[in-house]
Amino acid sequence: MNDSNLTIFNFDNYLDYLGYIAKLEKQNSESSPLVKWAKRLGFNSPSSLTMVLKGQRLPSKDLTQALIFDLKLDPEEKRYFELLIRLEKLKRKNGDVSIVLKELAKFDKNNKHSISLNEFEYISDWQFLALKQLVKTKEFKEDFVWISKKLKNKISPAQAKNSLQILINLGILSRRKGGQLFVSRESIESSNDIPSAAIKEHHKQMLQRATEAIDEQDVSVRQVNSMTFRIDPSRVDAAKEKVLQFIYEFNDEYGMEKAGGELYQLNVQLFGHTDETST
Repeated sequence: MNDSNLTIFNFDNYLDYLGYIAKLEKQNSESSPLVKWAKRLGFNSPSSLTMVLKGQRLPSKDLTQALIFDLKLDPEEKRYFELLIRLEKLKRKNGDVSIVLKELAKFDKNNKHSISLNEFEYISDWQFLALKQLVKTKEFKEDFVWISKKLKNKISPAQAKNSLQILINLGILSRRKGGQLFVSRESIESSNDIPSAAIKEHHKQMLQRATEAIDEQDVSVRQVNSMTFRIDPSRVDAAKEKVLQFIYEFNDEYGMEKAGGELYQLNVQLFGHTDETST
């Protein structure tokens, strides 16, 4: 897959998707691409479209429908696009996004928005997701010694080379015409609440990285907290949903950098201390 073959299901933010479309418009037009696009959408001026693309204004109902028609979205794509806009609207109003997130999660079952368990078995080792993020940074070099050093020598140059090739084989990474690597599958979130040896191993490795960070990293660049509390077992599912919602919101605010920055890991754990069957 190359970056001209992405679909809306490769995006979990409508602004990123429209930005991608705007880039294609620019590539296909010699002059004034936004003016031409705005006219196709029924606007005399590109000002409204520009404000939407910059995130300064949410798409109106009319603009949303015009975009759906112009982009030739099928019913499933249309529904997904509308949900992404609805999600952003609720976030800006500090509304309850849980219902929208559950609707978006249904698209994961079609393996359009998430990675399958079979695929995850190949990339369960911690460095794969780290490499995916590293490729998106401005300073990334396809130099395996540099990658090893950048990841604090936690993997060898040979591991870096092999891991990148696996990500390419799975279509998570692709190459542009000039050979430069880019992320072609933005969302590779694994399934929730499905027992899997690969997922268990992945979490163990990330917890090991966190343990090492306590000794190796200064407190100014890490945050470790814990709390022990009591909860009614009937409310555990709701608590897990609350944790997931926090992770999605945290990623939207801090994890969507276009390029640059350093790689960080956020681990969140919720587990029981006591045996419910013991009396």
